[in-house]
Amino acid sequence: MGPRRIHGRVFALLDLAVCGLPGAAAIAEEPGPLASFDAVIVATAHDGDAQSSEVRRVHAGPSGQSSTAIGVVGHAPGAVVRGDAREGVAWIVADEDPGLPDWGAALFEVRAGRGARRVLGRVGHAGRPLASGSGWVFVERGSAGTPPTLDEAKQGRLRVD
Repeated sequence: MGPRRIHGRVFALLDLAVCGLPGAAAIAEEPGPLASFDAVIVATAHDGDAQSSEVRRVHAGPSGQSSTAIGVVGHAPGAVVRGDAREGVAWIVADEDPGLPDWGAALFEVRAGRGARRVLGRVGHAGRPLASGSGWVFVERGSAGTPPTLDEAKQGRLRVD
């Protein structure tokens, strides 16, 4: 059973209990044992100048846990690094160009046995990729627009990136 199913069950039980539906308390009191789960983590050193983050696959179960490095993502010093995982692939967004504070991040694909590969740039700062079940990965992309003049800002006209 994967982590998404486990979380789905927990949230479903909480929703039933919050709604006050009959039998919700009985269901919530009898959680089944957690057999095992797999996760992907991004590990960055606690250092403001860290320039890489390690992506690891973690397995935990009744017999213990294991962790395997599947790739390293290089990034700007002190970058914001966030990700999502689907179907054994980790998708990571990391700040790459400190000179482009709004759109200076990149999307990386990290696969076991292949490591990290830069997929595209001009991704929004501190964005989180969303890996869908259909295989699509969604990120915010753009480029900095022209800053509004003082009069435009007073009229509520903002730049569109």
